[in-house]
Amino acid sequence: MKQYFAVLDAAPRAFAISVAWLIAAQILALLAWGFGLMTRDSALVHWVLLGVLPPAMALARASVPPSR
Repeated sequence: MKQYFAVLDAAPRAFAISVAWLIAAQILALLAWGFGLMTRDSALVHWVLLGVLPPAMALARASVPPSR
């Protein structure tokens, strides 16, 4: 797995990490809701604030290299 990420350029690597973070945050929010630790609304808000916004902001700031 480490060799796979070494082959990727910075932008696709950042996208892959962002998608993994998004999925992990979604699963954690779903588990917290399922076990009764959070209400449905608070789990959704936590998922948006902790799972969606950080990767979206990081990808928005990433520079897009010129096409070859």
